[in-house]
Amino acid sequence: MKFVDTNDMRGKIKSVSKSRLEKYQKCPLWAYKDLRNTKDFNRTRNLEIGILAHAIAAKKLADKVGIKREIFDLEEKYDLDVIYEVQEEIFRYTNFNYLYDKVQVIGIEETISFEMPEIEDEFNFIGRFDVVSFMEYDNQKYIVVDDFKSGFYISTEVDTEALVYSYAAYKHYNLPVIFRRIGLRNGKLWSKIFSKETLERMKDKIIFKIKHWKEEMEGELIPEYTPGTHCLYCSMLNTCQGRKDVSNLNKKFKASIWAKQYAKKMEAEVKNGAKEVLEHVPISEVGKEEILIPFLNNKYGATVSTTESYMLAGRKLKKRDIIKLLIETGEIENFIDNLDIKFDQELALKLETDYKIPFRKQVKSTIKLVEQKESEE
Repeated sequence: MKFVDTNDMRGKIKSVSKSRLEKYQKCPLWAYKDLRNTKDFNRTRNLEIGILAHAIAAKKLADKVGIKREIFDLEEKYDLDVIYEVQEEIFRYTNFNYLYDKVQVIGIEETISFEMPEIEDEFNFIGRFDVVSFMEYDNQKYIVVDDFKSGFYISTEVDTEALVYSYAAYKHYNLPVIFRRIGLRNGKLWSKIFSKETLERMKDKIIFKIKHWKEEMEGELIPEYTPGTHCLYCSMLNTCQGRKDVSNLNKKFKASIWAKQYAKKMEAEVKNGAKEVLEHVPISEVGKEEILIPFLNNKYGATVSTTESYMLAGRKLKKRDIIKLLIETGEIENFIDNLDIKFDQELALKLETDYKIPFRKQVKSTIKLVEQKESEE
């Protein structure tokens, strides 16, 4: 998305996108700084992985549907470790045949635009969809909007991203929308159907949100920062000015959240360095004892442990079918032995009363602070 004259923001913002609103929802300061093309911009490793994963996903899908698409200069644009993780660790469980057999792909990385006079004259929404498809379901025509995710966590809730993307697709194609999030790394899929009526009812809320964003982004007052897991993807994490103000307990708590994310980023970089050291150690020695790391003054050691788990590659087989198969093959007892069964009070009382199974009450108190999400206005 492009903005008009970002050096003088007074009344000059003429367009908005889903990514800008999503960034604002997570941290107003991040959105404010990014809008002004701050000079301390740098692409984090997670961001590099996301960009490359999306490019390769677009290429894989284009090959499937017969659209010519190339990816150039991987060696020049990305570090080898980024290329390795994307090409070897991501896409293992992503089944493009399953995802796109019943839809007609009409656009890959499709950009759309439409005017929003309710915000301001000549104000536009600009959106870029990872994939846009057409499908018929239950005698109803739909536009399917897909959003690829390269991380491990796939949100399963209707949020700003889902609503804004779906509303934009509805305005552009004049059809009800199926919004889908697709996990490139784990094959997870979440979808939500939005009728025309639902999206029309959300129109005023979306316009209100965009107006509020526009006013704050054009203002001279620097907005508050909101730290969280998104800090790992922020190019300004190292220099975030919000961390400097710890004048009260609320701000100290926010700074502590920032510090945890900053520590995660630093720790990840250190572990990547240690991984390079371990690559030069004979395989027979790795894992048996800690290997001292030279750049940590040999005061810290590193070792490698590997765990494996398996998941279904496709979604055609239901969980109850797996249970039936385990019974037929005689593996059900081994499966049950490895289950961690938990009982609530009602079930425990029933088993104790009806089947004379003794239970004891175990109480464990844990204090947990959870980031509260702002509700959509």
